[in-house]
Amino acid sequence: MRVWVDITAPAHVLVFRPLIALMRESRNVAVATANHKEIMTALRKGDLRAACTALRNNLRTGREPILAWLRSRGTSATRQIGTTRQTK
Repeated sequence: MRVWVDITAPAHVLVFRPLIALMRESRNVAVATANHKEIMTALRKGDLRAACTALRNNLRTGREPILAWLRSRGTSATRQIGTTRQTK
């Protein structure tokens, strides 16, 4: 899979650099891709309820792999992200 990310704006570099590194090192990319496909399919069909359900599933399944990856890298961002309130 190829992903194009516009990093021409200075803020994009800061935001997307960790994401690109995660995608290079993670095996969770296939799961995330399937989740995003499910969200987009529901949106194209106009099924907002299914899109919201798929989005919640994406957020739920994506959180732990990202936190584990950050912990493995020993980043200070882990403390900030790991202490945010979970929504259900």
